Amino acid sequence: MSIEQLALMNIDTKDRGEDWAQYRRSIGQVIRTCIERYGVNNGNLLLLGVGNGNDIPVELLESIFNSITIVDLDEVALDRFLSRVSDKKKFNKAIIDLSGINNQVKSAKELINQATSIQPVIDLSKLNKKYDLVVNCCFSTQLLTSYFYGTNEFQGGNVSNELGEKLHGLSNRIHYKLFSELKKKLVSNGVVLHMTDTLEIKQNKITGEISPATIPVVNIIKGDWRNIGLLTGHLSQFFEDGLSIIGSALPPEAHDMFAVRTYFSLLWEFLHDEQEDRNYVVFAYVLQNQ
Repeated sequence: MSIEQLALMNIDTKDRGEDWAQYRRSIGQVIRTCIERYGVNNGNLLLLGVGNGNDIPVELLESIFNSITIVDLDEVALDRFLSRVSDKKKFNKAIIDLSGINNQVKSAKELINQATSIQPVIDLSKLNKKYDLVVNCCFSTQLLTSYFYGTNEFQGGNVSNELGEKLHGLSNRIHYKLFSELKKKLVSNGVVLHMTDTLEIKQNKITGEISPATIPVVNIIKGDWRNIGLLTGHLSQFFEDGLSIIGSALPPEAHDMFAVRTYFSLLWEFLHDEQEDRNYVVFAYVLQNQ
């Protein structure tokens, strides 16, 4: 991913901790369920794409796990997160490009031109433990969209037709490589909690403009977020209609590498101010090593 744009994204969201409290609680509940239902041990936890960590239930995780490794490409953001933890001795920090293309692609133009040919190279050699639980902290959609951050060329992760197909294919190749490497880092019954923001529901309060997924989502949940579970039955249609965020699809190879146990739907109330209302529907897939 583009480190410059990624750093800007992290700066823009560094003070959102209080706003995301309910989302953190939801993530904590999902993690507790995974631990209890699938026999996850309390040894080593790996958090991928941590950023500022505003969406991470850190107190809960510190109380459960003996060792926590945090990974991101933006070291400054990781240091912001570490400044808020209680027991720094529990934490290990690793700066890793999870996209595997940062050294090969430097701009949105290069990404578009090379999307069908570039081969990601993902190096997890800095991770020298076997992990009981790996959590994707919603980094998947940032691997490619960060290249377009601050531009008018790519808004909200929603693209169409030719470019969308190119980026979707590249995202699948990245995740195939990433999952292959992660599998080697898991204990025998270890779990990957693959969380990814999938649908963007956004309205510009000034112009009235809305994101493409907004009306279909609102219609399905009947305007009530307590009905978010109803979206699961329509997920394949959202992908087919191109309404999902690039990078949010679970690659088909995941079913060959892991037992896909279940998935959860979460509401991420991302931003509500005088200019914009923006929510994300996050799907959290539970993948168990086998």
